[in-house]
Amino acid sequence: MKKKLTLLVAFVLVFALGVAGTFAYLTAETQSITNTFTVGNIDIALTETFNTDADKDNKNDSWSNKLIPGQVYTKDPTVTVKANSEPCYLFLKVDANSSWDNYIDYSLNTTVWTAVPDHTGYYYRTVDTSTENQDFNVLTSNQVTVKTSVTKAVEDGITAGTITAPAITFMAAAVQSANVADLNAAWNALPATFTGTT
Repeated sequence: MKKKLTLLVAFVLVFALGVAGTFAYLTAETQSITNTFTVGNIDIALTETFNTDADKDNKNDSWSNKLIPGQVYTKDPTVTVKANSEPCYLFLKVDANSSWDNYIDYSLNTTVWTAVPDHTGYYYRTVDTSTENQDFNVLTSNQVTVKTSVTKAVEDGITAGTITAPAITFMAAAVQSANVADLNAAWNALPATFTGTT
C-alpha cells in the first residue's frame, strides 16, 4: 500500500509539472522605431572665371583687364547653392569703389537679386530645397563695359596713382529660412564679417 501511495504521489507530481509547463502568459510586443537627427546644412560657393595668375602659381586667381573705352568684357561671378542644402535666404554683397562706378558700366541681375532694404550694396533672394546645384548669376549678361568717358588723362592718373584703379568685390552668405521669421531676422543672423557690423 505504501508503495502504491508513493507511486500515486509521484504520478501526481509528474502530471502537475507537465500541466504547469503548458501554461503561459499572453504577451505581445511592437517593432522598434528609431528616432535620429541627421545633419542639416547649407553649402554655398561664389565662383568666377578668372583670367590672371597674379601670384605666378600657374593658376588663374584674379580678374583683370585693360581700360579701353567702349570695351565689353565677360565677367561671370556666380553664387551656387549646392545640392541637398536647406532652404535659405541667400545674400550677396557688392562692393565697388568709386572708380569702378565712374568708369565701368555694369548691372546687377535684378531678375535674380533684390536689394536688401536700408542696406546699400546688399542683395538677397530666397532658395527652396536644393536637390541639385542651383546657380545664380550676379551680373546681367555676365559682362561689364568700360565707359566711353575714360580718357588718356584718366588712364595716366591710374598709372601715376593719383586716381584709384577701378575695383569691385563680391561676397555671398546664407541663413536657413526654417524657423527664421523674415528677411530682417535672417539679416540679423548674418556674420558681422559679412555685414560689416560689430
